[in-house]
Amino acid sequence: SYSGDDEKAVSIYTEYIDIVREKNHSDGSVALGNRANSYKKLGRTDLALADYHASLELQDCPNVRVNLATTLRQLGSVEEARGHLHAALELDPSFGHAYHELAILLAKEDLQVSLQHSMRAVELAAHEGDLILFLPQLVDSQEKLELHSEAFQSYRRMLALNPTSNNVKRWRERIVFHRRELDEKDRQRSAREHLSERDNMP
Repeated sequence: SYSGDDEKAVSIYTEYIDIVREKNHSDGSVALGNRANSYKKLGRTDLALADYHASLELQDCPNVRVNLATTLRQLGSVEEARGHLHAALELDPSFGHAYHELAILLAKEDLQVSLQHSMRAVELAAHEGDLILFLPQLVDSQEKLELHSEAFQSYRRMLALNPTSNNVKRWRERIVFHRRELDEKDRQRSAREHLSERDNMP
């Protein structure tokens, strides 16, 4: 089970952290960050937060900042989460995961700004796995803002990237929906242009 795997991971990281602490090495930063991730999966949020902070004390890292920010957002500490995300981007301005998390953070506060962050995250995606993670947040903002053409393209990308997803049926339905909306806009535009031409006839 996943919980069993995470419990095992916690034990392994703990052993390693104890070894490097005895030798007064600062190499434990990554292990602390990884153990924090395992604690979070196990629902032990207090221990996860403690490890994230301990990891950052040893070495500042954008990935740990984002993981900490995600945890804080889920706990409702929005402003603290925002601070860690901006700090992550100061460390690495091309870190797409920080923009993705900012997009989630701002989705209810400012949808336009959230959309810009999502677009930036997708632009900076390091690999297909990142795109699979980032695109749903982007398309969610596009749909809420009724950006049919952009949402249509995003769903097509999602389908191409992940054709065996459990969401394929829904994605296809949304592609059809946005295609219809675009066709209807084209019909309305054509009708307006036809009326305008008729009105301008001598």
